[in-house]
Amino acid sequence: MAQDKKSKTVDRLQCPIIPVGQIGFHCETSWSGPNKKVVLLIGDSGIGKTTELDRYVREDMKVKSLLLAMANFTEGAEWGCMIPDQELDRLHAVLADFLQEIQDSPEPGVLIMDDIGRCDDRVLKHIFSLVDSRMRKFMQFHLPDNWCVALTMNPASGSYDTSTKFRDPAIRRRLRYFWVEATGEEYLHYATQRKKMLPVLVKYLRSNPGVIHDVKTRDNYDGPYGCPAAWDDVDDVLKGMIAVGGGRTGVGSLSKKHMALLEPTLASMVGLGTARQVAEFLQKNVGAIDPEELLRKYANRRSNVHRQVVFHMGAGNNTVLSELLHAVALNLRTYPDAQEVVPSLALFLEDLANAGMKDLMQVFFRKLRPEAGDSDEYKSYLEGVGKMMFSDPSFKGAARALLSGLSRMRDDFNAQTP
Repeated sequence: MAQDKKSKTVDRLQCPIIPVGQIGFHCETSWSGPNKKVVLLIGDSGIGKTTELDRYVREDMKVKSLLLAMANFTEGAEWGCMIPDQELDRLHAVLADFLQEIQDSPEPGVLIMDDIGRCDDRVLKHIFSLVDSRMRKFMQFHLPDNWCVALTMNPASGSYDTSTKFRDPAIRRRLRYFWVEATGEEYLHYATQRKKMLPVLVKYLRSNPGVIHDVKTRDNYDGPYGCPAAWDDVDDVLKGMIAVGGGRTGVGSLSKKHMALLEPTLASMVGLGTARQVAEFLQKNVGAIDPEELLRKYANRRSNVHRQVVFHMGAGNNTVLSELLHAVALNLRTYPDAQEVVPSLALFLEDLANAGMKDLMQVFFRKLRPEAGDSDEYKSYLEGVGKMMFSDPSFKGAARALLSGLSRMRDDFNAQTP
């Protein structure tokens, strides 16, 4: 239904559909002629229209960007406040101040009028004198020849309608219309290359591309929904929680207190259903743990790697722990210094046993078990590690009993090996 509605709107406008990443190219092309056509970018809220345009102007064109939030120039209770008629003169003065700043600057630039569709008609009628290439003025202020203008607007929806002035043929002739859409791959490229988003959040979005711009939630509910701007906020909040928690190894270093707050925090930005999915995904897929770091630092109960692994144990994330045990088994085949790794390895296995994860430990010991093709050096190394572990005070109870049983299994296996 949402797609049909969008298609009808685009057909009605008869304008091209462009991705967010092409905004800068089409705007600069429109401004390249002697008349410097005004560009009107139409697209859903939160997809990054204004952000990308502002970035392109400053970083690629390397000129000044002046952003004016036109939603502030509105009459009515749309944003929770009333602007009485007598305030319109003051708002005119504010806009004049913007133009005075431009007029006093010899440097070229772009004036971006954001959310022009929400602007009050009595202010808007004066704005249109700026888009007329023959006038380029507002009140007594003229727009310098080395400045260009871009307008952004959300499409009309059930919550509000755009000004009827945009349907005036005289106005339509003076604007370059573009319908802007967000694409999942484009946003993921931005998230990884520019935003430096947390890898685990990128992984979630890549496996659930429909939530990047969640039009289904937007159209069926009245609260927050997933969109590029919202996912930027999610990333910022997660990074903030990690910083507050003192973690440096990603989401997995968050405390249980922060993890309990995660779902309602995310729901305030992307909605309840999506937040629940994200929270579950993060708990099951937090960043990989370095097996070398575990073998060196797990014995320090205040270390980030210890907190990260204990979190997985408490959450019952068997898949993550199984992968970690496999990596640890492979690492032990490189013969790290036994005196350095045994304290952490012993405590790690004891914690696994106390967490009721004996099945995982059995698989781990089977992966360690010498096979027919293994060298005598590896067998000797394992024997030395085993002796040190039995003398380690951390290696007690359940883990010790399990290793004893597996040792008998290993001896039986070796006895049957020719």
